[in-house]
Amino acid sequence: MKYNSKQIDKQLLIKLFSKGVRLPIANKSHSFIFTERQILIDYISIIAYPEFDSSGAKKRQNFVDAIYTAILREHGLTNKTGLKKYTKGKSWTSIDKSIAACQKRFYRAFVLFQCFEDFTLHKKEEPDSPFSWNDFLIRALAFYQNHEEGYAFDRTGINFQTIKNDIIDYPESKENRFDVYRDNLRPVREEWKQVKKVLHLIEGIAACYRMEGISSL
Repeated sequence: MKYNSKQIDKQLLIKLFSKGVRLPIANKSHSFIFTERQILIDYISIIAYPEFDSSGAKKRQNFVDAIYTAILREHGLTNKTGLKKYTKGKSWTSIDKSIAACQKRFYRAFVLFQCFEDFTLHKKEEPDSPFSWNDFLIRALAFYQNHEEGYAFDRTGINFQTIKNDIIDYPESKENRFDVYRDNLRPVREEWKQVKKVLHLIEGIAACYRMEGISSL
């Protein structure tokens, strides 16, 4: 999917974010980590876990702790005193799981962002198109579920490719069967409710990549 000619409709963004909230930052200032890197870690943590509740705050903090520990490892500062001081004595297994979980959330956020771009551009060019937001979600998830052996969608438990084939092959009967598909999409739609709070942050990263000539996930 190409990005260069695509832009999310600005009026739609304004509408989405007019009642948005600013999320708390999980930053902990440490002298051995440059400020710019601390800001980037916070930026990633908010995109991956934009939930504005205690659970989201805890996940952001766990990720920040894990990344700081990885930096300790990078600089050879992995003695027991350092680990206990900066990471509350977490095991390496726990640290690696926290980073891996955040990577998947971060990736899924970009998949949903790209899907939203595709949908808004399509509706702008073809306002009478019969394809809905659900249709675009299914098409995107069908593609990325088969991409890199599922990666970020490996535990979805739903075969979106089958759903996509049904919609494409038998569009005339979609309305009779879409309640089932909507139910299958519920977990993804719930995640979308959170991701859309940080679309502006995702777009910022996407814009930087586009400037470097990288136009797709």
